[in-house]
Amino acid sequence: MRSGDSNNRRGNDTTMGDAFRQRRNMKSSGSRRAAVMEQGCICSLKESFGFIYCANRVDELFFHFSQVQGGMRAADLKLDDEVEFRVGTAQGDKEKMAGYEISRLKPGTVVWEIEDQPGERFQGIVQKPVRTDRNGNVHQEGVVRVLELSQNGDTTEVTKSGFQVKFTASDFKPEEKEKPVEDGFQSIDLNSPDAFRRSSSVTKGELQRRKSAQNKETSEEAQYRLAPEDIVEFTLVTAKRDNKKYARNITLLQSNREHQRLLKEEELKATATEEAGVITALKGDYGFLRSNKRREEVYFHYSNVDLSVINEENKFDLKEGQEMKFLVVTEDNGRVSARDVRFLSAGSVEFHKVLAEGVTGVISKCPQINGNGNNNNLVGSVRLMNPLQDEGQEVTEIAFHSEDSPGGTYSLGNGNVGLWVREGDILMFDVIKQSFDGSISVYPTRKEIPSSKNVPRRMSSKLDLDAMLVESRSVKLVSCNPAGRSEGIVNVVKDQFGFAHCAERSVDSYFRLYELFPDELQENLRRALGLFCTDKLELVDGVEIQFDLSLQQQKSKSSGNRQGEKDQLKGQRLLLLPPGTVLKTKVIAEGIKGVIQKEDPKQPYSGMIDLEDEHETMSIEERHPFVYKVVQSMLENENIPSFVYPEIQSVKEDDLVMDVVEALGQGKLTCSYLPTSSSSNNGRLIIGRADTSAPAEETDIDGTKIDETKKKRKKRKGVKPKQVKTLRYDKHCLMKEFQDEFPPCEGDLIVCDLVQSRRTGMVQCTNMKIVERNQEANIEETEETRVGLVTEFTPARQFGFISFIVENDKSSKRENMFFHSKNNKIRKGDEVQFQVGIKKGGNKRVAIQIKSVPKGSVGISGMAAKDACHGYVLLEPSHTSLEDRDSGRKSSNISPMRPSGGRSPMRGASRSPIRGGGRWDNVDRDSSKKESNAVEGLILLTKDPSNMFEGQNILKFKNSDFVLLSDTPRRGDLISFSKGNNRVREIRVVNKNVATLLRGRLLDLNDDKATFIEDGENEEKKYAVTTQDVVSCDKALLKDSEPVEALLHDNKLYGICRTKDLFLESKISHSGTRPKLNLTVRKGLGGKIQAQSMMAKGPDKGSNGFNKGWTTRVSKYATEEND
Repeated sequence: MRSGDSNNRRGNDTTMGDAFRQRRNMKSSGSRRAAVMEQGCICSLKESFGFIYCANRVDELFFHFSQVQGGMRAADLKLDDEVEFRVGTAQGDKEKMAGYEISRLKPGTVVWEIEDQPGERFQGIVQKPVRTDRNGNVHQEGVVRVLELSQNGDTTEVTKSGFQVKFTASDFKPEEKEKPVEDGFQSIDLNSPDAFRRSSSVTKGELQRRKSAQNKETSEEAQYRLAPEDIVEFTLVTAKRDNKKYARNITLLQSNREHQRLLKEEELKATATEEAGVITALKGDYGFLRSNKRREEVYFHYSNVDLSVINEENKFDLKEGQEMKFLVVTEDNGRVSARDVRFLSAGSVEFHKVLAEGVTGVISKCPQINGNGNNNNLVGSVRLMNPLQDEGQEVTEIAFHSEDSPGGTYSLGNGNVGLWVREGDILMFDVIKQSFDGSISVYPTRKEIPSSKNVPRRMSSKLDLDAMLVESRSVKLVSCNPAGRSEGIVNVVKDQFGFAHCAERSVDSYFRLYELFPDELQENLRRALGLFCTDKLELVDGVEIQFDLSLQQQKSKSSGNRQGEKDQLKGQRLLLLPPGTVLKTKVIAEGIKGVIQKEDPKQPYSGMIDLEDEHETMSIEERHPFVYKVVQSMLENENIPSFVYPEIQSVKEDDLVMDVVEALGQGKLTCSYLPTSSSSNNGRLIIGRADTSAPAEETDIDGTKIDETKKKRKKRKGVKPKQVKTLRYDKHCLMKEFQDEFPPCEGDLIVCDLVQSRRTGMVQCTNMKIVERNQEANIEETEETRVGLVTEFTPARQFGFISFIVENDKSSKRENMFFHSKNNKIRKGDEVQFQVGIKKGGNKRVAIQIKSVPKGSVGISGMAAKDACHGYVLLEPSHTSLEDRDSGRKSSNISPMRPSGGRSPMRGASRSPIRGGGRWDNVDRDSSKKESNAVEGLILLTKDPSNMFEGQNILKFKNSDFVLLSDTPRRGDLISFSKGNNRVREIRVVNKNVATLLRGRLLDLNDDKATFIEDGENEEKKYAVTTQDVVSCDKALLKDSEPVEALLHDNKLYGICRTKDLFLESKISHSGTRPKLNLTVRKGLGGKIQAQSMMAKGPDKGSNGFNKGWTTRVSKYATEEND
């Protein structure tokens, strides 16, 4: 191409160019006019000349831009433009040819090739394909050998191979034809079974069209380029330029791959067998057939279905259950497939003869799946529970194939698969006799498992109803082998595994999540057990399960010591159970009477109880139901020769089974082991029948002598039920209201419930309460007489505590002594005289023979010792609790909660008469727990004569450090105290409210420093303080201008407190504030706040707690009573 500048120059000098061309053309016009006009296309453009690709000659032809005619400028020419020209000798070189009188033609005018035989198509075989590189550049043109055909009657034969012609990659383009949709038919996916599931209204032509279109699409998708030996059809042309022949417009008739496939198909059909059967499944574009001459299913493709029998009159339909006739071939990969699949009328195929329906049997041999991928699975067997008759022969055992196994297969996680059933499981099925070999086997049934109870069926969803339109058959699992079966409660569930507490003994079992039964099997098993659950059960923490228990691994701490073995158990075949199915504890008796027989001197609130009557513990059937079922089934049915445990059990499990067999076997049963390849265990346990005719020496089930080491096992306690008359108790057995009282004493009358744990077998008493105390029988009187102050007394429980002072020459100390009295006239704060008694069997001192004395008789000294320390109270001890506890009030319209089943509520259950309706639901329901926030009090040390607290000026104290509880110091009181056990002791109030308390505000809060400005007239008075002097809250809670109160001593501030931490706003008090109290928020009162100290009845007379409106703040635990 010419550059832009040259074009511009040529355009500006148009007149000079035209004159030059006229003069030159005049010189040689005569010779060029005689030349023939030729055609071609421009293949190259330079500055002032170019080259033409000629249609009639091989060489490219030179031309100068001055030869462009037809009113065109040279700048208008483009590559591939078709042109017409005359050919003449080039100027300056007579041996070369050049193009003259160049004029542009319309696209498509030039004829490059001439068709040899117009309208005729030739056939040929590809000899060489077109070869290209990665970039698509052609390295080699393709070659096709033309076939010479001859017509012989109705057939066309190849006489000989002809000449070779070339072709390019552009000569073969697979056509992408749009699929036409005829009127009245909906466009569907040809790979879907719906493409063939049409009623008689679909014409035969429509199905054939779809079938042929599908085959054609498959062929076209596989062919992106021609390959050697492909048969093609093409148009034969001759190029005018070089007179060579080429193949154009190539279409593929048959690929070599398709040709080889057809040859293979002919070989397979030559050895095929004709069979009949029924369609069992339809997939994307294929399906499976069940043949009446073989057990395995036969694969077929939709393209092999013969549609010639389908017309508008018949009702053949490609669907599951349709009977078909077909040829069966075995492909190279071993797959059995069908050819020439044709429709048959209903009732044409007979597979078997049904001998019985809804039969039950026990798996005697479990089928096995071969893991090599073929269908050569090992056949199992089932022993019929009720034998059948077939042609005069008794049938007791029939074949059981793996494909009929309930639930199918499941993955073991290592590439292998397993069956859900085991030997000893009970199945429900139909019994059939195969027509092709006469064998009798298990067959899926339509019968439902009868429930042991009136269990309603699960509500069917729309999907279930759709599935019920096609009757389904299945072999149903009625019950699992009880040998090795167990139950428990899931306590941990992770991503791939979990753990469960075994219900029969104190051990946990490991399981994998893929061991969970499928939903269908779970529903059948629960129905057979008579269990029903409205909600869907899921494998989560706390769900009850049933599973197969076996030994996963055994590790011995010391060789030869069976007691040192540690069980590692695994659970398999998990069945989810409704809540309350697994028996965890059993209430043996309720409200039984007893007497405290003996107290434990080393542990308070513990001892032995002698019950009024004997009570029997759990039976073997209740504690070990599965072992009991195995033994009882063998005793009741003599046709059962033995029970073999499917897996190796732990040593403790073996011992348990042997104990149950010994207790219930009546000498008719015996236990032995089936040896295994492992030497670390005895083998699989076998419960067999004892041979009474055998010699005295013990023999195994096969008649061999039992090794002496097998007879040695750990001695266990008997498994038979026992009579309980005496049992131990501890503090947890007492009801909560008795746990804070004086401990039970020997001779006290009690009432309790007896509960036995199934897991441990232990029997313990619960809900124990003391009915009557034996006051004198176990207390020894002394001559010591004291006077004191009643600090606590509960009339309903008839017990309390007396505080008195024990003085000596050096110091005095306070002592609290328990007393029990039926004198309801005694009140808290009374001064009493009593005699000191000592409990028999111990050194505990109690108060007896209590009587009231006039006030002032106690004579407790309020004077401090000479060397006592003095100080001011900076902060009082506080204690706030959050309890889920009954308020003690009786409600006529609300009844206490009682668990279902009529059992007494267990210890720790909530007994609040008001049920939570708000945030109480998030509070721990265990009444034995409570949230509490206890803060110790603070003292400013002002005097320390004996230097007891050297280097300290702020001391901590508790309420228990007071000499008298009635003499409680307040903030600002002057107190005296001493030191004992490295803390403050013997606190006495010297003078009340004598400290200087200042109120003000904190300003200029900066890190740990602040400024205290006093309120009132002395507002200008400022004190520099630190945030460490704030004792009522964390420094992070302080705000600028925060109202505070401080104690002034020696011109320095101590014990700074926020006023909101010291006082509550009140609508009752004239001052608007009152001291803050120790509070308890009780759920039993619907979240009402109760005061604990000094104002138990609240600020209003006769009120219980604070009346509504005393504060605008609502407790976050506030609830509403149920109507």
